[in-house]
Amino acid sequence: MMKRLGSYLVLPKEISAFERTYLARMNRIALIFFYLHVPVFMAVAAACNTGVVVAAGLTVLVLVGPTLAYRYFENPRSVSVTFGFTAMCMGGLLVHFGQGPMQIEMHFYFFVLLALLSVFANPVVIMLAAVTVALHHGLLFFILPRSVFNYEASLWAVVVHAGFVVLESVAACFVARSFFDNVIGLERIVAERTSDLASVNEDLQRVLDNVGQGFLTIDRDAMMRPERSAVVSAWLGPSEPKQSFADYVAKADEPFAAWFRVSWTKSSPTSCRSSFS
Repeated sequence: MMKRLGSYLVLPKEISAFERTYLARMNRIALIFFYLHVPVFMAVAAACNTGVVVAAGLTVLVLVGPTLAYRYFENPRSVSVTFGFTAMCMGGLLVHFGQGPMQIEMHFYFFVLLALLSVFANPVVIMLAAVTVALHHGLLFFILPRSVFNYEASLWAVVVHAGFVVLESVAACFVARSFFDNVIGLERIVAERTSDLASVNEDLQRVLDNVGQGFLTIDRDAMMRPERSAVVSAWLGPSEPKQSFADYVAKADEPFAAWFRVSWTKSSPTSCRSSFS
């Protein structure tokens, strides 16, 4: 069971072109989003008298890690993981700079960002964020409690917060993995199904190449499709690209070709499979 859980939480190593492009865009947006925290946190610190300069300095310091990751990490998933850690650090700074009557409401930031991290389609990002916020609350509760709560909170308050974080993290991991499997991984699913279809077509062509009758497929405009038995080319010779069946067969039987053109114009079917021997 643990092996199945691990394979569910940890994504496959292969990164498709679509996922790489998608994460590159999301990582860029995330970095811009976090840089916008600088003026916001300075405003919060100014309103709460908790130090505008300190707010600017600490926020910029937190941004060093994700900035370097975005600049130098080649794996876009690794960059996304750093944003999971960054998001919770930003939450910790917001709660610290927002000391006062509204400080406890600042905790909503953690829960909102945990949900938003699902856009990276990677449960590991959410798990790292959950561990980060748990360590933040646990350590600061004992070291600097006023940085977390604006009242004399008990240890049970921390446990309740942790419980809600776990609950949301489980749901967010499910959403992230579902997003990966059904959207991000769609290219892989399409590729697998295309491969299966190609295999079926190869089997069909193998059958057609070993029958003694001439089988071929034409569309509603009487244009021949590539699928045909090998004996057709042996009897009538190679065909030109996008050639009509009437023009093709006219080389061997012009009266039949003329009859076919008239008959096909009158019937106008959507498609037809023809055989002759």
